[in-house]
Amino acid sequence: GGMQMVGMEALVALRERLPIVFAVFNDARYNMVYHGYKQVFGREAPWDTSWVDFAGWARSMGMAGIKIHHPGEITRRLLDTLFEARVPAILDIRIDRDVRMKGGGRNEALSHMSMLSKAGAS
Repeated sequence: GGMQMVGMEALVALRERLPIVFAVFNDARYNMVYHGYKQVFGREAPWDTSWVDFAGWARSMGMAGIKIHHPGEITRRLLDTLFEARVPAILDIRIDRDVRMKGGGRNEALSHMSMLSKAGAS
């Protein structure tokens, strides 16, 4: 989800020919929002998202784009090849959508600031 919100920085990197590798942990959802909703409200969020092909998106703009499906596919050789190309690259790393990515306590902090937690405390 984050790449959908702020991914256009890749265009600046492409214009400047910066050899940056963007690692997109792609779970086909806004993971922190999804799991935060579940944590705060005790149920799943009432929306669904589809898989975005970030590797294809990158290639459509002239960057390198590679889908990663399994551990071990990101090798030193792969990274060296990407950096030698002197253009940005997107690694579309497919992850299990049911595993909650830890966010440094963001959802916990939001629930403490929420009117919902104050209403429940009364």
